[in-house]
Amino acid sequence: MKVERNCQPRAGDVVMFHTAADPPLWFINRVVGIPGETVGSTLVPAGKVYVTGDNRSVEPEAMLQGFVATRLVTGRMVWHWRWKRC
Repeated sequence: MKVERNCQPRAGDVVMFHTAADPPLWFINRVVGIPGETVGSTLVPAGKVYVTGDNRSVEPEAMLQGFVATRLVTGRMVWHWRWKRC
């Protein structure tokens, strides 16, 4: 897995972000809403994205969902597949 840094988060991206706490806590979650979009009945405000975990039934930290400031998003996760010949 690789992190693409300095990118604008888009809906559907899996992103890495941190909290504003000292020391920061790091999370990897999926973006489900970007500024101007509606998630449920809530409008995503400017400067924020709405994130949710993919494995909410398995991982407690994946239950985190809500608004994250885009300045705290450090990158988008990118998968690289390596194929082996049989």
